[in-house]
Amino acid sequence: MFETILVAHRGPLAVRVVRTVQRVGAKAVTVHSDVDDRALHVTTADESVLLGPADPARSYLDVDRVVEAARRTGAQAVHPGCGALAEAAGFAAAVRDAGLVWVGPDPSRVARSTGSRGRTGVTVLGSPDGGVVVGEHVVRSSGTAALDESGPPDESARAAAVRAAAGIAGLVTVELDGDVVRRLVPRLQAGHRVTELVHGVDLVEQQLLLAAGQPLSCRPGRGVGVAMGARVYAAGAGQLTAFEIPADVCVDVGYRKGDRVQPHYDPLLALVTAHGATREQALDALRAAVAAFVVRGVDTNLPALSAALERTS
Repeated sequence: MFETILVAHRGPLAVRVVRTVQRVGAKAVTVHSDVDDRALHVTTADESVLLGPADPARSYLDVDRVVEAARRTGAQAVHPGCGALAEAAGFAAAVRDAGLVWVGPDPSRVARSTGSRGRTGVTVLGSPDGGVVVGEHVVRSSGTAALDESGPPDESARAAAVRAAAGIAGLVTVELDGDVVRRLVPRLQAGHRVTELVHGVDLVEQQLLLAAGQPLSCRPGRGVGVAMGARVYAAGAGQLTAFEIPADVCVDVGYRKGDRVQPHYDPLLALVTAHGATREQALDALRAAVAAFVVRGVDTNLPALSAALERTS
């Protein structure tokens, strides 16, 4: 395994990746802009490098600065997170040209298969000994409410996904309508926790193992139960005067009380995922979790999420 890994992302998903990097025994390095110097992804990491001003083009999306940060901190690998850089072929090439390991499939190889968005996503871990299907998920969007749900097994869809991902090294999500492949997404999905909870696997750890040339620690399985997730967004910038999260469910957060939601970046505050033996149990747990959030200082999509969950059956 690598000794030091740079996570080129911010917010809840950067914190989520950092925690796995640290759990597997590696040093986690993040990057930040000047307005994010006390952000949770900065204080959670072992080290963080200032890239530049708030403007994303001059900080988080500046490939040269991110690669230089990785080299300066002695990182051997770069995890691109779940954002735009994870699908940027130029960023992946710059990382490799610097002698570093890119954690994920080569975006330039996956781009050839992209098309319209599919209704169902199948997560495939491509390894030298063949692709391992981890699980399915469905994303349902209604206005400002985005819900993730683990999908029922579909053997024809799984087979189509494995064929589509053949020869691609790393984690890829194959989006399909039925068994028709629509596009391939070469990165960790925001709603990946629904797959993890059902199948008992840490997808970030599997990404790191593949990038390090080590065998996967998971095997194909049918999964246990059902998982459902929701994404909590701020509706604008402002300081969080209260920020309380629910217990007894999986919550990935990028903020805490007193933090300021910046206008320059993705307003994702948290991702909450609930698991149950049945779909009804998972849905009830997610409804309760969304109701338990306390966020003040900024408007959020929590009311829209609650309404969407009440309409879901």
